[in-house]
Amino acid sequence: MTQTQLLRAMFEARGGRLTLGEILTLSESMKTYLAASYRQRLTDLKRELNIEGKTIVCYPNHKDGHKSETYWQIEDLPKPTVYAEPSGQMAFVIR
Repeated sequence: MTQTQLLRAMFEARGGRLTLGEILTLSESMKTYLAASYRQRLTDLKRELNIEGKTIVCYPNHKDGHKSETYWQIEDLPKPTVYAEPSGQMAFVIR
C-alpha cells in the first residue's frame, strides 16, 4: 500500500476527517514515514480526489501553539451554476 493509499484509508476510517496528531500517531504505529512527508501525501491525495469532485480542506485550529488541533476534512467541490443573463451573456457562478 502506498503512502497516499494509506492516508486515504486513514481518512475513510475516521469519517473523512483527520488531525495532524492522528496522522503522526497512526503513521508511527504503522511504522511508516508518512508523518515526515504528510504535506506531499495530502497534495497527492488532493489530486486524486479532484478527479472525483472532492477536495481536502484545512481548518487551522492552533491551541497554545500546538498544530495537532488543526484538522483536514474531505469535502465535495462546489458545483458550478451556469445561467443566461438578460443581456444574453452566460454567467458562471461557484457557490
